[in-house]
Amino acid sequence: MFHLTLFSSAEAGLVPDGSTSLTLFGSTILRAPTVAQRIMRMARHKQQPTTRLSRLFGGGQVMLFTLFGYTEIALPTLVEEFTALRELAQRTEVPRDQVRSLCDTLRGHERCGLDVATLTLFGYCEIGRPSNKRELAAIERARKLGDIDGAVSNALERLVGRTEPAIIGGLAQTALA
Repeated sequence: MFHLTLFSSAEAGLVPDGSTSLTLFGSTILRAPTVAQRIMRMARHKQQPTTRLSRLFGGGQVMLFTLFGYTEIALPTLVEEFTALRELAQRTEVPRDQVRSLCDTLRGHERCGLDVATLTLFGYCEIGRPSNKRELAAIERARKLGDIDGAVSNALERLVGRTEPAIIGGLAQTALA
């Protein structure tokens, strides 16, 4: 995927197989793929060898260029992560034990499967998880709507503010139980 923002602001989703974004004199918010999407990418890449050409052009990597602007990669909320991972575990494309194994691999990966290269000149670029307040509000909203039960709600609340490897481990333990 290629995304270009010139003299304005935009929001878009990143694809797990790699993206390039160029922001000039504007702001761009890019929604990061969920853990489940990153796991599916890893499962596909184990089946398909990478080519020299895709490695040369950063296949699977997010490349961000920000000149005189602001770029943010916004990670999904814990509720979105849990829901996506639970749905992946219920499908038969990837066996549950392989999903668990890929979660462990993802936890050990330096950037937890978010391969990002950035070049920022006279601007700002960040990768950020939603604020603790926003996470807790999303968990409470999902609990009230009946999307998650009390045990899942408590497990997700314990993950708020934790590091990415700890979050992936907790999500795997909760969603794959």
